[in-house]
Amino acid sequence: MSTHPGPWLKREVVARYGLTDTAIAKHLRVSRVILSKVFNGRVTLTLDMAVRFEMAFGVSAEKIMAMQIEHDLVGVREHHMQLDIKRLPEPDQGLPHYRHRN
Repeated sequence: MSTHPGPWLKREVVARYGLTDTAIAKHLRVSRVILSKVFNGRVTLTLDMAVRFEMAFGVSAEKIMAMQIEHDLVGVREHHMQLDIKRLPEPDQGLPHYRHRN
């Protein structure tokens, strides 16, 4: 299970400041609605937003984006497991023969 960076940011970084979402959104120069969606984990945290948090709160944009990537990968891998895609053998072990359409 992975953690979306939004709820983590709100709980571990922003909460210490005692500011409302509206005040934080104003400081970051973003929409309060978008910020709320980030804090609730309903939208992906963008590079732009990560840098804004880095500038305002001193939290590493790389750390925040690593959390977002991990969160996204877990969801994508769960979805792709249903596709049952098999690993191809290494080239020196012989590739399966597929029909190619021209």
